[in-house]
Amino acid sequence: MSDKTYDITAPDGRTFRITGPADSTPEQALAEFQKSFSAAAAPDNTIPYTSPPTTWRGKGEAAMDAVQGTPYVGPMVKGAVDPAVGAAQLFAHTANAVSPSLFSNQSVKNVDQNIAAGEQRYEQSRVRNNDGKAGFDWGRLIGNAAATAPMMKNAIQTGQHPTGYGMLVNGARNFGSGAGLGLLTPVTDPNKDYWDEKFNQAVTGGTVGVMAPPFVNSVVGLASNGINKLVQTGVNKVAQFTGDLRSQATNYLTTQLAQSGIDFNKLTTAVKGQLLGEVEDAIKVGGTLSAEALRRKTDFLAVGGKPTLGKITLDPEQLSKEHTLKGIGNAGRDLVEADIQNNKALITAMNDAGAAAAKGGYATGETMFNAGKSMLDGQKQKVTALYDRARSLNGGEIPLDHRAFADKAITTLDREMKGAFLPDEFRTMLNDISQGKIPLNISTAEQLRTMLATASRNAKDGNVKAAVGIMRDALEEAPASGQFGKDVVDAFGAARSAHRALREKVKTSPALQAIEDEMPVDKFFDKHVLNAPVQDLKTTIKALENSPEALQAMRSQMLQHLKAKALNGAADETATFSQSGYNRALGAIPEQKLKLLFSDDEIAKLRQVGRVASYNQASPAGNTINRSNTASQLFNLLMKTAEKVPFGKVAVVQPAQALISGNQVSKALNATVPVTTLSSPFITPAQQQRVVNFLAPAAVSAFGPSFSR
Repeated sequence: MSDKTYDITAPDGRTFRITGPADSTPEQALAEFQKSFSAAAAPDNTIPYTSPPTTWRGKGEAAMDAVQGTPYVGPMVKGAVDPAVGAAQLFAHTANAVSPSLFSNQSVKNVDQNIAAGEQRYEQSRVRNNDGKAGFDWGRLIGNAAATAPMMKNAIQTGQHPTGYGMLVNGARNFGSGAGLGLLTPVTDPNKDYWDEKFNQAVTGGTVGVMAPPFVNSVVGLASNGINKLVQTGVNKVAQFTGDLRSQATNYLTTQLAQSGIDFNKLTTAVKGQLLGEVEDAIKVGGTLSAEALRRKTDFLAVGGKPTLGKITLDPEQLSKEHTLKGIGNAGRDLVEADIQNNKALITAMNDAGAAAAKGGYATGETMFNAGKSMLDGQKQKVTALYDRARSLNGGEIPLDHRAFADKAITTLDREMKGAFLPDEFRTMLNDISQGKIPLNISTAEQLRTMLATASRNAKDGNVKAAVGIMRDALEEAPASGQFGKDVVDAFGAARSAHRALREKVKTSPALQAIEDEMPVDKFFDKHVLNAPVQDLKTTIKALENSPEALQAMRSQMLQHLKAKALNGAADETATFSQSGYNRALGAIPEQKLKLLFSDDEIAKLRQVGRVASYNQASPAGNTINRSNTASQLFNLLMKTAEKVPFGKVAVVQPAQALISGNQVSKALNATVPVTTLSSPFITPAQQQRVVNFLAPAAVSAFGPSFSR
């Protein structure tokens, strides 16, 4: 027996078709109809007239009703077809608005009534399938998401843009995408103005499009952080240190800093204590410290500086923020003071290293000259004493072979083509000695040696100096002439060896040659230390090894040279320590030369000063510091304006400055070395972003239509 169908006319004139059992009565059908709509709490939502079930349209509607009335699956199907229904409805109204002759008012009304009827039948089936309760339609929400999420995947922007303009563009795009979904949401109440409702749906959908991505981002971020913390807690428990925490921290610092050339054990107790505290805190949470930031902070503390977070991490964004904060009234004063402290610490480090004890270029050259001259005079006196002993053992002067001397001198002068440059007075003396007119013995040889030294020192022409030197060398090689006892021969040999050693020492040391030539002392340090080749400096230090005062003067003056380049000649109290000037000067000194003057620890300290100076001033790649201070100037202008308002200083200016100082400035000055708690987080930022990229479009697709209906 087939079901019965009843047509029921409402008070407003609308007709409804109701299907009931074969044995039902019209009264029962009406009562059941009223009961269903009462349970759905929708007394005003009546089912308008639909196509007769004998037409193809009617059969299609019946089939769709049957599917949508299926528990669980039905709502998802309903949600999936909503965009298509909404698009058809939008097309009908748009076509009618453009040309009523193309799509009549009655046709539009029929579309709206059919959609409303389908909505009513769907709600009826939901109530029946949920024991008389409608509840939230999760199935339809899922269907909406399944139908439109693929389309929204590329339309919704989920990334966080770093600039205000970029955020505005992304927001506008997301609003447009959400509004588009709102336009595809069917208007199911024919009693409402379609276009007013469509406007509301577009605004609602656009709002969801703007708000959903950041909301999903926050939720996913919180969830990921929570999971990561749980995993980290487990790692910490497993990695809990079972021995002495201080020993582990000490070993860690010793190893890490050694890789940067820093000896942890030679740091001050205060510096070691501060570093150990940070490392111990990191160990307690199973984390690791940034090795580079740790080394930079150690450098700052070792020279007595005040590190900031930006200067130990060299993070461009943090450096830019600190630069801006320094220009904000009293709020950034502590950061300015940190810069002043660092500048003072660098100057103090150079002074403590020895620069403060420098005598100046002239006085240092004089100290070196006098020490070298004293050494030469002492050596000459020893040589003279040895010759005097030989004369004493011989009972008188020891004659030298005048012919051997003259022949060697003339032969060498000719071979070197320097004979023409020998001064006339010495040429005459050489001939007279050769002919025996002037006796040649130890005493006359010493007199001739002094005369030759004076001539060499005063010679302006290099050829003349060379010719005089050849004659002098021949004189040093002149052998004794005659028969002598063994004791005399030994004494003369000792004197001659000592004299030869002294001459060799002078010959290999440009500084000692300059001393013998009585070079002006004002350029002595520059020529024989600062600008001297490494080997020449080595012989100079060897020659002055018995003069601690001269050696210390050289070291102090070298430090003063570096300091002067850093301060550009300004006084300590007013100078700004230039990292470029200092590091350029330090880099110009060969490593071998530094090692001749300073110990390894002292050299490490000098390089440490250079690093801190560069951290304190240099801007790394990617730094976007606003040197014009526009942001800080604008803030200060606003604060000055606020001060003119009654109670503005107390109510606005002071709280704003306190907030900045208490948060951002304190964070910068604490300069805590960043700790990585997981070398590879259980959920990485990239994985988080992939989840957001999936969920954000789905959220817009699901909740946009739901909130728009």
